[in-house]
Amino acid sequence: MKAFHADRQPLVLPQGHRFPATKYRRLRSLVEAWPELDVREAEPAPDAILALAHEPRYVQAIAGNGLSAAEQRAIGFPWSEAMVERARRSVGATLAAARTALVDGVAANLAGGTHHASAARGSGYCVFNDVAVAARAVQADAAGAASGSAMPRIVVIGAAQLGPVARGEPRAQVVERMEALLHEAAACSCDLVVFPELALTTFFPRWYFETEAELDGFFERAMPGPETQRLFDTARRLGIGFCLGYAERVEEGGRVRRFNTAITVDKRGTILARYRKIHLPGHAEHEPWRRFQHLEKRYFEVGDLGFPAFRASFGPGKAGIFGMAICNDRRWPETYRVLGLQGVEMILIGYNTPVHNPPAPEHDALSHFHNQLVMQSGAYQNGTWVVGVAKAGPEEGVEQIGNSVIVAPSGEIVGACTTTGDELAVARCDLDLTASYKTTTFDFARHREPAQYRMIVERKGAIPPDP
Repeated sequence: MKAFHADRQPLVLPQGHRFPATKYRRLRSLVEAWPELDVREAEPAPDAILALAHEPRYVQAIAGNGLSAAEQRAIGFPWSEAMVERARRSVGATLAAARTALVDGVAANLAGGTHHASAARGSGYCVFNDVAVAARAVQADAAGAASGSAMPRIVVIGAAQLGPVARGEPRAQVVERMEALLHEAAACSCDLVVFPELALTTFFPRWYFETEAELDGFFERAMPGPETQRLFDTARRLGIGFCLGYAERVEEGGRVRRFNTAITVDKRGTILARYRKIHLPGHAEHEPWRRFQHLEKRYFEVGDLGFPAFRASFGPGKAGIFGMAICNDRRWPETYRVLGLQGVEMILIGYNTPVHNPPAPEHDALSHFHNQLVMQSGAYQNGTWVVGVAKAGPEEGVEQIGNSVIVAPSGEIVGACTTTGDELAVARCDLDLTASYKTTTFDFARHREPAQYRMIVERKGAIPPDP
């Protein structure tokens, strides 16, 4: 039998408070060793689920510390982020147990009943009414099944653009900036936050380093590591997943290897998937004529993991198929198509892109247009959401584009950053919107003719036809 709990977020209560907050953890410690029980931590109930039984104003007041002193007294708990998280997960546990029982015949909730709350007011140590919310949710599930539809799979995305990161800026300071964006995202009920490529440091490939000791200071040997564990802890406490780009140093096959890497992390702080950048731009040798270098081909190996799509869930009704790409990957149609052939529904992309292109300065004025063009076309031609997030602004004398966007499967931009600093763009992304493109214009199984595309994989460079 499956049993669900929500006791990992300790309530911060005044000394001598009468509520026995430890009873839930003590109960779990007693029963989780029973072989017949499969004890699982509940996911937090999102706003859309809570709003099935509560007024949206009340849900937002709870999330954003907007309760009056009288409302807090009625609940019996002082407001804290831990209280909000605990309340959401308590409802999530009841809902998970209800849905599981409808499938398995029986399930248990160790999180306790919080059924004294009304639609717009908490009461008697109850913040949200878990019974009412769960009942409304399973009713909605049944109604959707009867009509041949289901509740929309809406994932609230935060595109967390970063402004410049100085060469001497400590990682701890960068992580602090990222944590601030996570808190902003939590206030917007985000499920998943996407950070840029090489988010933890300045874009170091713009310099030529003669020694590995100089270079390795920009790389992470573990993820999470001593300086990034805080980011994982904060995201887990807030109940937000994230995608992070960084420089990865590993020892494999008896040698040191370096990759431009991205990971996706779920709401529990677990790394779900890893991607290593494949389309490395720039050059491998020092070119002093350039105003700045672009030595990705020198400092990184070509990624060796392919373009894997993966399944992920960021809460009840928020499961889908995701993929990752990094910076220059977004300019290549193969990136989107390989992911599209795996049914991808959302592609997460971080980038560092200078406005100036030394080999082709005539492209500079088109940098923003090209940035949007490739992601909008990739989204539309593969029926997928695309989230592109920049590290932007004047970084160590190099102007980098911002233009972070969230693109719908239609190719339309539905969210965007408007500055070149630290900024969050938010959009509610219905993963089911991908279906109308994947089953019509871009029904690959029906319309593609791969036998006619062999040249794409057999030939690397362009060879003109004979005269």
